[in-house]
Amino acid sequence: SAYEQQVIMARKALSDAVVVAPIDGVIADRMVNPGERAPVDGRLFAIADLGIMEMEALVPARDVPRLKLGQKVSLRVEGFGEREFQGRIERINPTVQSGSRSIPVYIRLANPDFSLRGGMFGSGEAILAEARHAVAVPYEALRTDAKGPHVFVLVQNGGTLEKIERRAVTPGLTETIQGKVEILQGLRDGETVVATPGLRLSDGTPARVAGR
Repeated sequence: SAYEQQVIMARKALSDAVVVAPIDGVIADRMVNPGERAPVDGRLFAIADLGIMEMEALVPARDVPRLKLGQKVSLRVEGFGEREFQGRIERINPTVQSGSRSIPVYIRLANPDFSLRGGMFGSGEAILAEARHAVAVPYEALRTDAKGPHVFVLVQNGGTLEKIERRAVTPGLTETIQGKVEILQGLRDGETVVATPGLRLSDGTPARVAGR
């Protein structure tokens, strides 16, 4: 009957008055105010899912061949000091950005505490290779001369006196996030190296560490 059709239409109108978000998130923008008439198919809210963030990074085209999907990235975001956020490369744009020599690279990172917000700026470094249980020294400790790469090591020379020993080494990974150099050969874990730049050192020079 006509009354039954009216009831069906009224129930549908009531159902249409309830707005259900398609995803979990937070309201990022509101286009209507309470009591305002909303147009059909009009925008009501913008919802942001902050649990997973995507960062767009512009990478020089010459460096892109070294990147690949799934590669780890360590990010630092303005306002968070030394805190690092870990992400992975999700997409690499197939073309260079118009007007530049850079290619957009998209990085996916978890944001479980919602500390990151859309529109923030930061920088990061892609992890091209990893070495576990490696011996590493500060970059300043590695020196090179006509005889090749080497470090200066403090070794015992009797009692509290020590001496400087020149040690030829074989470097491994050099461009690391921590600013250290992997040493493949020539140095044992736990040995003390001189990392102060600018010091003129020679093999066999006596030394004493202050405070010992």
